[in-house]
Amino acid sequence: MAGLRYHVGMDYVSYYNMYEAYKNFKIKDFLDVLNEPLMPFLGKIASLIYDSPHTMFFLASVATIGILLYGVYNETSDFAFVTALYIFVGCWHSSFNAMRQCLAV
Repeated sequence: MAGLRYHVGMDYVSYYNMYEAYKNFKIKDFLDVLNEPLMPFLGKIASLIYDSPHTMFFLASVATIGILLYGVYNETSDFAFVTALYIFVGCWHSSFNAMRQCLAV
């Protein structure tokens, strides 16, 4: 659900408009984007999978949610409780709006 969102969040339109620049990103330009290095890489990978900004948003959701849940699941054996807690505490849906901040973390 998080990866399939559309126009959710304050920075959605900015990232949507930056997709063309992200997909043309060159590795040698990495030093110019050290303020936000993950989005150009996600844009480049998304353009190789399926050339659409929506693919980039889906990959961003997989990165933010997948990495966090991987760390949480390593510390528990009660997956249902931890997943419900993750959703209901607000961590999950905060990644819808604060994509930039979640990727930075």
